[in-house]
Amino acid sequence: MFVVERLRKDRFNIRIHARGDSGFGVPWMYQTCEKHRLSYTFGIPGNTRLQAAGQPLLQKAVRRYRQTGRKQRFFTAFSYQAQSWLRARTLVAKAERHDRGTNLRFVVTNLPVRSLRDAQRIYDEYVQRGSSEQRMDELKNGLHLDRLSCHRFLANFWRLLLHTAAVNLLNALRDPDLIPAEWRRARPATWRSRSIKVAATVVQTTCRVVIQLAAQWPYWSSHQAVLGRACALPNGP
Repeated sequence: MFVVERLRKDRFNIRIHARGDSGFGVPWMYQTCEKHRLSYTFGIPGNTRLQAAGQPLLQKAVRRYRQTGRKQRFFTAFSYQAQSWLRARTLVAKAERHDRGTNLRFVVTNLPVRSLRDAQRIYDEYVQRGSSEQRMDELKNGLHLDRLSCHRFLANFWRLLLHTAAVNLLNALRDPDLIPAEWRRARPATWRSRSIKVAATVVQTTCRVVIQLAAQWPYWSSHQAVLGRACALPNGP
C-alpha cells in the first residue's frame, strides 16, 4: 500500500481501482482494498456453487445462439459469500456462446451494480486488464527486453532503461486519435518496418540535412501523422 499512500499524498482526491485475474482474487486482497478504500474487480474461479448459479444464464445464451447463429453474451449480478469470506460480496457473471463453444466466467467487485448494463460495463472493463499484458509482451518480445548480454550489472541496467524508454515512447506516439487506427494497434515490429527501418537517402549540406524518401512509399501519410505527434510531445523536436 506504499504506492497508494504516495499517490494520495500528492493527489488526495485520486480514485484508485485494482483489477486482476483469479490469481489475485483471494480474500486478503478484497480486505486490503476495502481497508484502504480502493475499488476492485478480480476474477474468481467458478466452483460448483457458482457453476450452478450461472447455468440458467448460460442456457439462455445457448438457446439464443441456436436461434440466431450469432455470438451471444449475457450478464447478471448477485450477492455471494464463500466459506472463507467474512461477508457477502457482489459477483458479476458472464455467459457466452459462440462458434467455439460456451464460456461462463465470474468476477467479484465492490463497485455498485444497479443494472445489467452496469454488470456488463464492469466485466468489460475488467477484461481490459489484458492490455497491460500486451505491453509487457511488446517490451519483452517486440523490443527484446531480455537481451542483457553484458558482463556488468550497470551495463545491463542501462540497456533495460533504454528498452523501457523505447516502449514508453512508442505508447506516447500511438496514444492520440490523430494517429491512424492501424498504427495505434500496431506492434513494435510493424512500427520498425513501416516507420523506422525505411530506405532513404541522406543529403547533408552546410545548412541542413535532407532525408529523401521514395515518392511511392505507401506509408508517407501515416509517417507524417507520427512525426506530428512526435513534435507535439513535451520537449519534443
